[in-house]
Amino acid sequence: MLVTVTAKIKIKPTAPQAEALLHTVSAYRVGCHYISSVVFNGKVLNQRSLHELTYQNLRTVYGLRSQMRNR
Repeated sequence: MLVTVTAKIKIKPTAPQAEALLHTVSAYRVGCHYISSVVFNGKVLNQRSLHELTYQNLRTVYGLRSQMRNR
């Protein structure tokens, strides 16, 4: 049996955290629009092909890269 657990939480970021979060959400949204245009205009539906076409641009042009650091 598959069980889905959902939690509704309220976050209270500091001003710098809120700014960073807004920047991240904005970059993500722009990146999604870019990928959507590649899919729509190029009719690219294969996940691997789409990855190969978009990955480098998402990281360099749109600045979407992991900010995770080893702890």
